[in-house]
Amino acid sequence: MNLSNPYLKEENEFKNKIQRLILNDQTLTNLKILERNVIRDKGIQALSEALKVNQTLTKLDLCYSKIRDEGMQALSECLKVNQALTNLDLSNNQIGNEGMEPLSECLKVNQSLVKLDLSSNRIGGEGMQALSECLKVNQTLTNLDLSWNPIGDEGMQPLSEALRVNQALTNLDLSENQIGAEGIKALSECLKVNQTLTQPETF
Repeated sequence: MNLSNPYLKEENEFKNKIQRLILNDQTLTNLKILERNVIRDKGIQALSEALKVNQTLTKLDLCYSKIRDEGMQALSECLKVNQALTNLDLSNNQIGNEGMEPLSECLKVNQSLVKLDLSSNRIGGEGMQALSECLKVNQTLTNLDLSWNPIGDEGMQPLSEALRVNQALTNLDLSENQIGAEGIKALSECLKVNQTLTQPETF
C-alpha cells in the first residue's frame, strides 16, 4: 500500500491515520510512505508504537521521511519486539551517528529483518563503530546498503573486523562512502576470512 495522500501534511493527521491503518488492517504486508507526506520523528514514534503489536507487515519503505536520530530511537525500540518485518528502507533520511546506537542494540536481538537500506544518510565512523558491534552477533541480516554515507576509512576499520566473524551478510553496498586506500585494504583483508559475502560494492 502506498500512503501518498497529498493532503496528509500534518504530523497529527499522519499519526492518527497510520496508527488506525496498522492496528486495524491485519492483511497489510507492504507499506510505502511517499516523500510528499510529512512524517519526521513524531510521526515515526506513532508508527513505531503501532508496529510493536502488528505481526503482518513485512515490508516498510520510509525513504525521504526526514527521520533523524530521535526517530531512530523510537523505531529501534519497536524492532526489538516486532518479529514480522523483513525489509526496511530508511534511505535518504537524516540519520546520523547517534541514531546508529539504538539501531545496533535492536539488531542484536531482532531475528526477522533480512534487508536494510541505510543509503544516503549521515552515518560516519562513529556510527559505523556502533553498527559493526551488532553485525558481530546478528545472523539474519543478509542485505545491507550503506552507500552514500561519510563512512570513510575510520568506519571501515570496525566494519571489517565485524565482517571477519559475521556469517549472514551476502550483499553489502559501500559505494560512494569516501573510502580510501586504508579502508580498501581493511576490507580486502577481511574478505580473505569471510566466506559468505558475495557482492561487496565499494566504488
